[in-house]
Amino acid sequence: MDEVSLDFGRLSQFQAGLGTHFCDLLCSLVSAKTVTVCPFLIQVIQDNVNPLRLRADMKTTRLVLMTTLEPREFVGIRFMINSCPYLETLTFQLVVRTAVRMVRVPIDANGYWRVGIFHPCFKNTLKYLEVWNFCGDFYELQLLKNLIRVCRVLERVDLYAPMGLAVDRLDRIRAKADFVRETFRASSADLSIHLY
Repeated sequence: MDEVSLDFGRLSQFQAGLGTHFCDLLCSLVSAKTVTVCPFLIQVIQDNVNPLRLRADMKTTRLVLMTTLEPREFVGIRFMINSCPYLETLTFQLVVRTAVRMVRVPIDANGYWRVGIFHPCFKNTLKYLEVWNFCGDFYELQLLKNLIRVCRVLERVDLYAPMGLAVDRLDRIRAKADFVRETFRASSADLSIHLY
């Protein structure tokens, strides 16, 4: 199987055991090379027996996370990355969605991405990082700073600003992209960062 897209639309109703069912579904799709998951799955996946990773490695080389990049999704984002040791391209497609009402693991939202996250793909395979609808918000910058710091073979970071913005808003986003380019220390010598 080449590509899988799991989008549960506007679902926001949590049911106990749903995270385990999603894990079972993902385990049946481990051979997919490209996987796209929605915010609902990202939030609910953390409610399972093992909130760290799937019980089987995914063969996924491109992971697209449709996400609000809000703290309620952090554990699920890390779960998905942990489950993809062969990842070459990681895409964050920032979207607006509602929160799922459920009990979550307590985390330090402001420091979550500052704590080192180390996965096999960060040392060996992750070469491309994309952020669509990049605005340079706090959590976006924290995540980018950590990924740029720990990904040893990262070649390219592509930041895509939202379409149709006023000039002053676009200027602020350009300034944030320049900040990322100029101040974030990279462990990869050949990294290039672009804003589109």
